[in-house]
Amino acid sequence: MFFQADYSNANEGKEGILFVLDASTSMLDENENRQSNFRTALQAIEASMKNLVVGNQRDLVGIIFYNTIHSPKSKFEADTMEIVVPQHTCILLPMDMPSVDNISYVRNFHTSEDLFDFSNKYGCSSDANFSDVLWFCTRMFQKCGYKLQSSAIVLFTDNPQPHPPNTHEYQQAMVKAKDLSQLNVEFTLIPMLPDFNGELFYKEFICTAMEMEMEHFEMDTAVRDIETISSRIYRRNYRKRCNNYLKFSLGDNLEISVGVYSSIRHVKYPKSFKVHRNTNEIVSRKRVYEVQNETEGTTITLLPHQQKKYQEIGGRKIIFTTQEVSNMKTLLPAGIRLLGFKPRSAIQVRHYLKNGSFIYPDESAIAGSTKLFRALWKRCLDREVVPICVMTLRHKSDPGYVALLPQENTFYDQEKTDQIEYNGFHVMHLPNL
Repeated sequence: MFFQADYSNANEGKEGILFVLDASTSMLDENENRQSNFRTALQAIEASMKNLVVGNQRDLVGIIFYNTIHSPKSKFEADTMEIVVPQHTCILLPMDMPSVDNISYVRNFHTSEDLFDFSNKYGCSSDANFSDVLWFCTRMFQKCGYKLQSSAIVLFTDNPQPHPPNTHEYQQAMVKAKDLSQLNVEFTLIPMLPDFNGELFYKEFICTAMEMEMEHFEMDTAVRDIETISSRIYRRNYRKRCNNYLKFSLGDNLEISVGVYSSIRHVKYPKSFKVHRNTNEIVSRKRVYEVQNETEGTTITLLPHQQKKYQEIGGRKIIFTTQEVSNMKTLLPAGIRLLGFKPRSAIQVRHYLKNGSFIYPDESAIAGSTKLFRALWKRCLDREVVPICVMTLRHKSDPGYVALLPQENTFYDQEKTDQIEYNGFHVMHLPNL
């Protein structure tokens, strides 16, 4: 199954993630044998926030409760907040970067015996309007103070039907699903009930919000393992982290758009800065080229377009402008170009050159890319062949030969609860033979 990707360009900017928890009575019900679904969800959120600190601490995270009776003010909420909180909804954490303070607060909240006096401070109900909750989430994204690259809502609930069909509230929720699609807000559901029936409401809602075909939609199974839940959230976040988008040329006047994702990424140390000895302010360096006229005693600063470089060949200096040097470095424009096909058996381990990547169709740039990409992928699987291409990852980067290895969905277990590989092409860099 291929989902249509409609993300903004490049891996720049912040991502906003809102964790939305159902605070109904059934979510907080617990006994001696197991803890409540509410505590389990908070533990998974804490683990996800820790992953964000390691992966990308610039992202923004917020936590919202709905189906509450009261709407107390959050400990971290600013006095100047301009958003009106709907009824039966409250903020536990406003949108902010994960830190030691808010992660510790979430841990102390779910480890406390009474959840910080939850029954009196928040209360439980089932009267929240789901469309109001979604409207509140979009307003929090808009008022977070940053221009977000992408936004996502992660919902934890054990109620498969927040509103009965053919009701005004049901129709309002479906209208909000279309709004999420137009605003490019991703919606992820984490079911907290073993026999969760997504057919009642969430199948239509998610397919509308994510622009999926209902016959191809598969509901995630319910799990209570903290590591599995946080892993799902992390992979959802990682799938959004596209390195860049390229055009895949299949022939004359035939192109599709794909996104390139990293399979393995090395963790880099933070950049070092030079600081002033007395004030600890960051000192920036700038290189300037100047021409001095010793006769007149004047100095002229050379602008970039006035500078020239040379290469000495045969005792002569061949002079190039900066624009000519830039043109020489651009051998091919960024993109992927199909050269032909080879049997899959022809690709050996000895051809492995460096860490590869993964490509997936992107529908936002060229409509129809998903269908044509799937047709190519399916044919390569059936005939056991691999496309051989020339790939230029970025502007001014060196082109190289790659083999596109088709791969199918792979799961950890037979129940298909935890997916480790997705349909698409694995990019294998080849030596220049």
